[in-house]
Amino acid sequence: LDKPTSGLLVVAKTAGATADLSRQFAERVVRKTYVALCNGVPSTEKDAAPSVSAALDPGVRIDVREEEIIVGGKQTPWRLIDRALDNKSAVTAWRTRGYFECPEATNNTLTLVELRPKTGRYHQLRRHMARAANSPLVGDYVYDGGGAAALSLRRHGIFLCSNGISLEHPFYNTDVGREEWDDNTAGPDCTHQHDKAEQMSLLFRDEATDRIMVHANISLPEEFRSFLDSMKEKQTSNLKITNMV
Repeated sequence: LDKPTSGLLVVAKTAGATADLSRQFAERVVRKTYVALCNGVPSTEKDAAPSVSAALDPGVRIDVREEEIIVGGKQTPWRLIDRALDNKSAVTAWRTRGYFECPEATNNTLTLVELRPKTGRYHQLRRHMARAANSPLVGDYVYDGGGAAALSLRRHGIFLCSNGISLEHPFYNTDVGREEWDDNTAGPDCTHQHDKAEQMSLLFRDEATDRIMVHANISLPEEFRSFLDSMKEKQTSNLKITNMV
């Protein structure tokens, strides 16, 4: 994670896990989900709605056929930013999760977005939202453009959180590990769930790939949630906000 980004980190505890996780990141097996708050309303004019094949590409894995979220009476489908960074391919899937009235913001609006990067270029999400969607992240002093609206929002810090991740379990997909999984579970479709305050993890077999997967997600940090709650309390229009984990 970039220094100002909050959220989940993956830590390998053995040499074997280190090697396997490195492979998964290189092959884009790992699926990452972020939540961010943007200054203004992101532009979608140049962002294509992803095709089914593009959505199922490694590293993205979004279901374009799922029920679309309704925000402010409008559907908010997934959009795809495909814009190279530093002469390298960079792809980000994103969708709107809510709008907030904010007098300090561009066009008096802050936008809550969900982001799923296919690639992992330097500051990819921050640069894509600022330069491709014309809606920089709140508090992003590097890419916010330095205008009056951006400067007034910097005091809150950057609002970007890695709140979800899915990856192949580095042990249970080895021959020894898979035998142990089969011996210790109630069946091939067994799912293990671990819930703790403000976080949840799942261990399950992916029917499509027959791989044992780990999925984890967390609630947004307290400062992030407190800011959103304060924005909700100030709403005077029909702008709508959806719940985020």
